[in-house]
Amino acid sequence: MKFRDLLRLFGHRVWFDFEMLRLASGEAAESVHTEVYRWRRTGRLIELRRGLFVLAEPWRKQIIQGAELADPIYSPSYLSGRWALRYWKLLPPMPGLEYSSVSARPARTFTNSFGTYSYATLPRDLLFGTTIFPGAEIFDGATCSSGVEAFADPAKALQAGTDKRFLQDSIRRASLPRIALAEKALLDLCFIEGGEWDTARLAGLGLASPFKDLEPATPIPGPGILTARPGIDPEKLGAMAERSGRPRLIRAAKAFSKLAAGRGSRGAQDAEAPRLPWRREEP
Repeated sequence: MKFRDLLRLFGHRVWFDFEMLRLASGEAAESVHTEVYRWRRTGRLIELRRGLFVLAEPWRKQIIQGAELADPIYSPSYLSGRWALRYWKLLPPMPGLEYSSVSARPARTFTNSFGTYSYATLPRDLLFGTTIFPGAEIFDGATCSSGVEAFADPAKALQAGTDKRFLQDSIRRASLPRIALAEKALLDLCFIEGGEWDTARLAGLGLASPFKDLEPATPIPGPGILTARPGIDPEKLGAMAERSGRPRLIRAAKAFSKLAAGRGSRGAQDAEAPRLPWRREEP
């Protein structure tokens, strides 16, 4: 594969992996390894982790947000915990680029030029309560487990290349980032960090504007951060905790409700109804 062929097939792709390159080229793995090594050495490719790449500037045609890379770096996973709470304007921004995610896989941490990506382990039955980032709905929520399907047959890949928009849309679906809703991000944090979460500990977390009856938020500076409405719905939090079946999380949700009542929140019954089908959402 020539570099111009790589640009033609992957120039509008946020990320791609070695298997995509091999299938799209139709070449032997050894030959592709040699080409990838040469492109990395000359600064044309950036390796996110072993076998996962993005194009370097100025060859890159996509603006890459660091959050978009969290799932492909260690998939399947979704952004949650403290990073998600910052995304939803509930914790103040922190210096540096540190993305926290959860997965059913063993805990891992990866560092590359886009930041540090940490992954905590959650039981599979707790992997719910997520949504895609705003703007990704253009694909009607379509997802696939890997972008390799688009290149399962090199001949089909070349045929698809005649329809550039189809190719771009097909491989883009593989990298739609997912993030925990604010309520689920808080529950995930309680589970990951362990211990009892009473009102004092929740208050000490330093949640800014934690309740849903506040004004809309402004964007938080930083890659991958979009405008979000602040606040946690105590009723929704309680329902998610009940769904988890974990007594400790149920107690944490009740403690948060007490904290909300103590700060003069209008109450869960006045909270804005969620727009997303969070009770049925899966990562």
